[in-house]
Amino acid sequence: MIEEADIVRAGAQAPEGGVPLQEADFLLLMQRLAPDLAEELARRALILERIAVLQPVGRRQLAARLNLPEREVRAAAQCLRDEGFIELNTAGMVLTDKADEVLQAARAFSGAMRGLTDLEKKLSALYGVNRVYVCPGDCDTDPQVLQELGRITAQHLRQLLPSGSTLAVSGGRTIAAVAAALPSGTPQNVMVVPARGGVGRMMETQANTVA
Repeated sequence: MIEEADIVRAGAQAPEGGVPLQEADFLLLMQRLAPDLAEELARRALILERIAVLQPVGRRQLAARLNLPEREVRAAAQCLRDEGFIELNTAGMVLTDKADEVLQAARAFSGAMRGLTDLEKKLSALYGVNRVYVCPGDCDTDPQVLQELGRITAQHLRQLLPSGSTLAVSGGRTIAAVAAALPSGTPQNVMVVPARGGVGRMMETQANTVA
């Protein structure tokens, strides 16, 4: 079986005696030579990274979230289960420890196949920032999208804050989602302060509460 991690590694390696194959070139080649394989792999990668966000989740619920036929989700999930990436219990599907090894590559591949990587690069150039991350979906209609946005932001926020930093946070649903996604009990010498007073009536999204 071709795994997501194998694809990412292959995209960074040079063919023997040839020119290094860039990730975008590899994806284009795959889409042209094996469009059915590319589509199926993208579907499995998408399902894997969505299970990571929603777990435990049933196949019917996942199909509704992804707007995919349940039979397609069932078939892809069965393949992922056979390879040891997911387990199925009474509560639904959950990832195994083996899935953690390919989850980051699966997210990258899924995003690239849906054009998110290209969009991130364009936004990065437009606004003059080093890196942009785009979270797929519409947070106004799917609350899980906001949770995923919070998870991505929290992950990179911890990497950007050196010890001894002071972090000022505003209020709102998005910043509250970031705070909720930060792991509790992790020692980190960072002072967090509210950047402004309370706005709105919801206490859980005001700056003081988020901080």
